[in-house]
Order: sequence, then structure tokens, then C-alpha cells
Amino acid sequence: MTAKQIHLLHVAWFRS
Repeated sequence: MTAKQIHLLHVAWFRS
């Protein structure tokens, strides 16, 4: 997992 993927995952989790 790249830092970008982790960041996007956190954003998606935050918004759900």
C-alpha cells in the first residue's frame, strides 16, 4: 500500500 492509497482510504472512511 502506498501513502496515497492509505490517504484515500482514510478520506473514504472519514466520509462514510
